[in-house]
Amino acid sequence: MKLNQRGFTIIEVLFVLVMLALLVSIALPRYLKSLETAKKQVLHETLNQTREAINSYYRDTSSFPVSLETLVEKGYLNKLPINPYNNSDKGWSYEYDNEKNIRDIKTPLVNGK
Repeated sequence: MKLNQRGFTIIEVLFVLVMLALLVSIALPRYLKSLETAKKQVLHETLNQTREAINSYYRDTSSFPVSLETLVEKGYLNKLPINPYNNSDKGWSYEYDNEKNIRDIKTPLVNGK
């Protein structure tokens, strides 16, 4: 066995792995927090746009829509709103008027928040 072999010692490799783990432990929480913030902003904007469509429909027809599909069919929305937390157009909760028409749209609590 030669003593002049080139390569990294186990200590050098472990040091690099520890440094990488440290960097990941700092960066990952910030990244996850920014994802959560983005989802909240998208949800807020989606709710505002959908509420505006409901109000526009009410101003034009003097009644609230029966469903969100009605807003899409009549051109008040391009497509059904997507909840960024479950990536689905399902799972919204609605506030209804006396005639069972949608007055407002809400989202269920997300992760207890």
